[in-house]
Amino acid sequence: MASAVDICNLALSHFGQDANLSSLTEQSIEAEHCSRFYPIALNELLEEFDWSFARKRATLAELTNDRDDFEYKYARPSDCLKERRLLPDGYSDDQNDAAVYEREGDYIYSSEPLATLVYTKLLTDTTKFSPLFVVALSWRVAAYVSGPILKDPSGGVPVRMRKVSDTMAGQAKASDANIDRKRATHTATAKGAR
Repeated sequence: MASAVDICNLALSHFGQDANLSSLTEQSIEAEHCSRFYPIALNELLEEFDWSFARKRATLAELTNDRDDFEYKYARPSDCLKERRLLPDGYSDDQNDAAVYEREGDYIYSSEPLATLVYTKLLTDTTKFSPLFVVALSWRVAAYVSGPILKDPSGGVPVRMRKVSDTMAGQAKASDANIDRKRATHTATAKGAR
């Protein structure tokens, strides 16, 4: 799988730069911009979608509640980038029955006891990324670094890079969404008639 350096080299190649970084800490303008913008582009793309490779679930740690509108206060997991849904105790994703919750800073409030949070985790291990995610990320990085490297006053190159990134992200999202299979919760009419 591609490393962060490989992804940045691919990003540089998208707008005609030499794609020969060996490290993001080397002394070059390209490495400086890639090391600055790669984490921003990565977290932005991770936050946009409930990627299966970045999904995690955790039973939340209960804290002393300080609000009247919810019964429980929970600690938000430290590796949580984006909350996706809160599952009541005893429920699974197959039941598609998310609980009401509110995030406030590092806390999650809900009226559900023993709640489980399904979330997108902060992820830097590039070996977990799908191939289409890698390509979309490379275009997203290119959108960020092309402006400062090319010093394009019109801004046209970064805008074009962003459009391609959005298109590739759409393809990656569609592919990732096809991985998840939900169990049928109803009986087919023909089967029920037997």
